[in-house]
Amino acid sequence: MKKPSFNRGLPLVLAALLAITGGLRTLADHPPDTIFQTFGYVLDAEGNPVVGVDVVGDDWIGETYPSTTDSNGYYSVIFPAEGNYRIQVNCSQLLQQGYACLPYEAVSPEADPVRHDFIVSAATPLLRITNDALPKAHVGAAYHAQLGAADGQPPYTWQLTHDSPALPPGLSLSAGGVISGSPTTNSLFPIKVQVSDANSVITNKVLFITVNRQPTLLQPIWRTNRFSMRLFAAAGQNYTIQMSTNPSTAGWTSLLVTNNPNSGSYIVFDPHATNANRVYRVVIGPD
Repeated sequence: MKKPSFNRGLPLVLAALLAITGGLRTLADHPPDTIFQTFGYVLDAEGNPVVGVDVVGDDWIGETYPSTTDSNGYYSVIFPAEGNYRIQVNCSQLLQQGYACLPYEAVSPEADPVRHDFIVSAATPLLRITNDALPKAHVGAAYHAQLGAADGQPPYTWQLTHDSPALPPGLSLSAGGVISGSPTTNSLFPIKVQVSDANSVITNKVLFITVNRQPTLLQPIWRTNRFSMRLFAAAGQNYTIQMSTNPSTAGWTSLLVTNNPNSGSYIVFDPHATNANRVYRVVIGPD
């Protein structure tokens, strides 16, 4: 009986493998001086160049290949080998120039350079809170501060965020963005305000309200034709000390304006006093 033979299929399998590996080798082989390049222009909608922005290529796993647009908006990213990459224009730099961010572009450079132009558009303004700081408040004094918003669709509606600390005791926030009242406790109060516009766009911001202690002027002491007195107030706040010989006439004269950034205690002298018939008061400010 003739034994079966398994040798006939082996050359065919080897030939097929050689054909496949040979084909792959042919695709991967490039001249030593081949440049794997993606290039193009970053332009605005009118065709003007966007200058000085980074266009960065990467291999999806961490290796980056940077380029920066020149005066014509031209960029050129060189990759080390053929393959699958992506390129993207630096978002923060686009925003700084007033343009909207762009999505990345997937590219697969081979022996021939790949061109891709980026066309940018003006950034759409986002709803924002315009207050950078709030005026100082003072215990027992009426307070009024208007919150402001821009780049949204009025009318605006205000409230504290759900995770905001409370307003200083004695103050409240209206839906129209007015913080008002008379605070009762001196301290530094952080708050987180939220505004929504007519399109239901929402943004928030952390602000601080400094509530200063109520200034106290101790009983004046008469000595050698002058009054002296002590003022207890807040550090870093302007106070104006005023005098009148007849308060009913509203004739007040400012003696001095003082501000100590490190202490809230002051000794005040009135060297021009000629008699004991004088009334003194403290005015907060000018700020």
